[in-house]
Amino acid sequence: MSIRDANVVIIETGRTVVRAGLGLHELLRTPTVDIPARVGLRKSAFGDFSTNGDFNGNGDPWASTSRAASVFPQTAVPSAGVKDYLVGTQLDDALASGQDIIVSWPFAEGDVSDWTQAEAIWKYVLFNQLQRRRVQNESPVLLSIIPGVSRNTYERICQIFFERFNVAGFGILERPMAQIYSANSLSGVVVDIGEEVTDVSPIYEGFIAHHARTSVPLGTRHCETYLAYLLRSNQGVMNALSPPTSPLDEETLQRTLLDLVKQLLKEDLIKIPSDGETAIPEDEGVTDIAAVVVAGREKAVIESGMKKKLTAKASANTR
Repeated sequence: MSIRDANVVIIETGRTVVRAGLGLHELLRTPTVDIPARVGLRKSAFGDFSTNGDFNGNGDPWASTSRAASVFPQTAVPSAGVKDYLVGTQLDDALASGQDIIVSWPFAEGDVSDWTQAEAIWKYVLFNQLQRRRVQNESPVLLSIIPGVSRNTYERICQIFFERFNVAGFGILERPMAQIYSANSLSGVVVDIGEEVTDVSPIYEGFIAHHARTSVPLGTRHCETYLAYLLRSNQGVMNALSPPTSPLDEETLQRTLLDLVKQLLKEDLIKIPSDGETAIPEDEGVTDIAAVVVAGREKAVIESGMKKKLTAKASANTR
């Protein structure tokens, strides 16, 4: 069997997201698959199950049925099979319809907390999203994973892909190595900013200095929360979101602010000043509100605008 570049599958497995694509390309191409690294299990199917610390006597999981504010719940149900788990759009639809779902994030702690859940995610990516066939599977797979996992984890991953997915070939690459390769370098420091954790990995001549690796419990979610806090000081934003005549309750207001932040991020409207740069109104009269808020110059910009209006008004009166 000949292996063609177009059949190679690349799967990037992070703490909270899994990305994948098909084929090797000379130019960078964005992944065709981008899903949260989570699985869901209908609680009704396993409601009376009890296990070591995961469920209480009434069958309720200690972990939240949705993603908690600062942790990613991981609930192991040994009796659940790969086919029982919902992944990707299946899980999104179930949550949107209000079903009682136990959500778990098997890679959130930097290793594989549940092998059945991990297999369910990889299976969904390979056979549902990338449309590979298990019978006569001609696609080799390159899997990038979180650095520092044990040799037993490597062996178990290989076993799943060869025995369960019938891949034509398989390779594992630690994520920092894949990231520094993409920068056409063999030495450097890779800072991988996730939703909850930032991993810092020094690399020298193609080898990760594992003894110098570190993880900081700070990620994009904390940045979003901080930006939402900054937006609270902007009276214009607050009046628009929560008018004095019909103010929102605290929980709804915080959720609305976070939704606004996510929308600003999605539309690439947030610009962080660098090298002492400060946010100022543009000459055309259009102000980058997000940049102003991040720079903490709301008051200065408002005062500058008022001065301009007063100056214009005074000029008009003298004519």
